[in-house]
Amino acid sequence: GRGGRGRSRGGRRGSRGRGMGKGKGVDGGEAGRSLRRSKWINRQLTRVANVENLNRLFQTINYHIGEMNAINLVTALHRVTKLAVSRDDFSLDKLLENAIFRRLTATVVSRVESCAARNAEVEPTDETAFSVQCMSVVCWSCAALRLQEDRLWTTIAELASPKLGELKPYELSNMTWAYAKVNMGTPDFFLSVSHRMMTREPGDFSLQCLSMVAWSFATAKIRDPVLFSHLAKEIIASSATAKPQEIANTLWAYAKNRCQEAQLFHKLGDVALSDDLLWTFKPQELSNTVWSFATVGIQHPPLFRRAMTVAIAIRRQLSPQNSANILWALAKLQVCSQSGLLPVFFELLGASSSDSAEVSAILWAAVRKNQSSGFGGASSQLVAKWFEDLPQGVLEAVIEVSMDAPGFFEYLTDGVDGEPQDGSVRLFRAMTRAVVPTRMEDVRPHVYTVTEHMLSRLPYLCLEDQLLVSDSVDVLVPLYGSGAPGPV
Repeated sequence: GRGGRGRSRGGRRGSRGRGMGKGKGVDGGEAGRSLRRSKWINRQLTRVANVENLNRLFQTINYHIGEMNAINLVTALHRVTKLAVSRDDFSLDKLLENAIFRRLTATVVSRVESCAARNAEVEPTDETAFSVQCMSVVCWSCAALRLQEDRLWTTIAELASPKLGELKPYELSNMTWAYAKVNMGTPDFFLSVSHRMMTREPGDFSLQCLSMVAWSFATAKIRDPVLFSHLAKEIIASSATAKPQEIANTLWAYAKNRCQEAQLFHKLGDVALSDDLLWTFKPQELSNTVWSFATVGIQHPPLFRRAMTVAIAIRRQLSPQNSANILWALAKLQVCSQSGLLPVFFELLGASSSDSAEVSAILWAAVRKNQSSGFGGASSQLVAKWFEDLPQGVLEAVIEVSMDAPGFFEYLTDGVDGEPQDGSVRLFRAMTRAVVPTRMEDVRPHVYTVTEHMLSRLPYLCLEDQLLVSDSVDVLVPLYGSGAPGPV
C-alpha cells in the first residue's frame, strides 16, 4: 500500500517537474503563461477600443504597458491612431500633450531600437522583438498621425528593407505609403520596394495596392520608369474593378512622374465613364483626373465632356484649387471654350474667400487660350477684388483679354453706381497702369468714357478712392495729350 501511495505521489511530482522544470511547457510553463497573458492584454485593448473611448483606452494602456510584448504595443498604437484621427477635433499637438501617449511612443521607439542594437537574428519565439509585420503597422500609425519620429523611421527602414519579401502585399503598400506620406523615405528604401515589386507574381497585389505603391513613388518624387511600366500592365489588366480613388490616384501618380502610358490613361478613362462612375467621383478625384490627362497631354474627349457636366453639377462642392486645376486642364487641352465653366467658376469665386494664389491660377488658366468669351463683368469683379495681391503678369493678361470681352467697360462705369464700388475703382487703376499705355490706340474711346465717368463720381467716393482715381488720371494725361479729361 505504501509503495502504491509513494508511486502515486512520485508520479504527480514527476509530472509537475516535467511541466515546470525549464519553463518550456506551453500549458503550464513560464512561456505559456506569458503568451496567454499577452493574448489577454490584446483582447482588453481591442474590447476597450471598440467602445470608442480614447481616455479609457489610454488608461488600459497605462496599466499594462510594463508587461506588453511587441504585438501588444503595436495593437495599442494602432487603436489609438484609429480613434484619434477619426475625431473632428484631432490635433497631433494635443495628442502629444498626453503623457500616456508619449510613454507609448517612447516605448515603441526603444523596443525597435533594441532590435537594431542586437544586430543579429532574434528567435521567432522572442515576444519582445518587432517583426517586419509589426513595423509596417507602426509606420502606418505614425504616418496617419503625421508623427515625425526621425530615429524610428530611419531604424525601421534599415531593419525592414532586407525583409520586404516577408510582408503581405497590403503590408508592403501601407509601409510604402507611410514613408511617402511623411516624406521620410530614402532612395535606398524605395529601391528596395522597387526590387520587391519587380519580383511579384501576377495577381499577388490588388489594384488598390498597386495604385498605392505608384502614388507613394510619385509623392516621394522617386522616378522609376521601369517599375511604372511594369505596374501599368497589371493595372490595365485589372482596371475593370477600379474605384474612383484608385483611378484618380493612379492617373495622378503617372502624370506626376511624367509617365505617358497612353493605354493606361485611356483604359482608366473608359472605366470612369462606364456605369456613370464619374458621377461618384469626389471633387478632388475629378480634379486630379482631368489634371493628369492634361499634364501628360493625352486627349480623351468623351471623358472631358462628361467631366465638365459633372463639374458644373457639383460646382459648389469644388474648392478653388479644384476649379483652378479643372480650368487649367481645359485650357491646356484647348477645350476651354466649349466647357461653359468659366462664367460659372467666376461667379462662384467672386463670392468666395479664396486666396490670391488660387484666384490667380483660375484666371491664368482662363486667359491661357484667350478665352475672352467667358470674361466680362465676372472676371472684372474678380480682378478688382484681388487686384492688390494678384501677380503683375496675371493681372495684365486678364485685363488685356477682359478689355476685348463684352461687359468689361460697362462694369467699370455701372459698377461705381452700385456694388462693388471699391472694386471698380481699383480695377480702373489697374487698367491704367497695367495695360492702357500699351493699347491706348485700340481702346481710347472706351477709356475716355470710363475716365469721365470716374471723375464725375469723384465727389461721392471716399478719400482713399478719390486719391486712387486722381493717381490713375495722372497716368492717362500724357497719353491723351491736350484732350485729356479733367476733374469736374
